[in-house]
Amino acid sequence: MKKKYQLLSLLKKIKKNKLSSNLNTLNLEKRKLERISEDLKEMLEQSSFVEGEILNSSQLRQTSSFRENLQEKLQISSNREIHLEKEMNNYLGEISKI
Repeated sequence: MKKKYQLLSLLKKIKKNKLSSNLNTLNLEKRKLERISEDLKEMLEQSSFVEGEILNSSQLRQTSSFRENLQEKLQISSNREIHLEKEMNNYLGEISKI
């Protein structure tokens, strides 16, 4: 009986360590995404149209396309951050149950 309890206790520790490791990995990924989002926002700000600046149609299309691409990447990063937050909360819930 004592051996069975020790084995269950060991399995519990292993599961908790694995969940903690996964949580740490998600946390690192979330921080990377936050830095990427900051960089994308900065690039978006730097590529904004300057009032009074004269652009030809090609420059206008190119800049607009570039800014649209940045906005899409920002949205994807934001969605991924939300997903990671949910995953992290799930892991925290699992860890607290152990």
